[in-house]
Amino acid sequence: MKAVGCFYQRDTIVPFHSEETHEPQPIQSMQMTSSDTLSNIVCSFLNTWKPCTVYYGITKESLVGGVMLIEKERDVVCLAIHKMERTLRPHPMPQSIAVEFVPVLCTPDDSQETVSLFVIEMIVRGAPDSLYITSRNGCYLRDKPRTKPPHKKYVPGLFSWTRLITNAQLRVL
Repeated sequence: MKAVGCFYQRDTIVPFHSEETHEPQPIQSMQMTSSDTLSNIVCSFLNTWKPCTVYYGITKESLVGGVMLIEKERDVVCLAIHKMERTLRPHPMPQSIAVEFVPVLCTPDDSQETVSLFVIEMIVRGAPDSLYITSRNGCYLRDKPRTKPPHKKYVPGLFSWTRLITNAQLRVL
């Protein structure tokens, strides 16, 4: 969800919370995030086959705080996300994951050019009829506000289907 006027106002409440297609991540620094956690969330979003968004810098209570980033750190975030994408199987299409750095302003009158506080929006779109797995062969699904592995009774069928899809896609390559 894009903020009005392409910015968020600090300490305001956004009209969404953690659910099937939204995942707020309450961090103040990207160094506090885990690549495994990100991979699991992205995998679960890809497996919904719906447009979904991870919001770094928004709390679970929907409060805008932002993440402090200088330009060089934004480049590092993009590279880390690209690296994480390559660990997923099948590889997501280039348009499946997009990243936007939306400025966080203290007041609407602040200059967006001088801001170093951002909400990082990672927009994820899975391909229909694809089942994605992580580099550790983990399959994650979205159960309303939670990312979790599938129920044990579905695992054998899911993973045989995953192998069929992955092998078929490898033959195409």
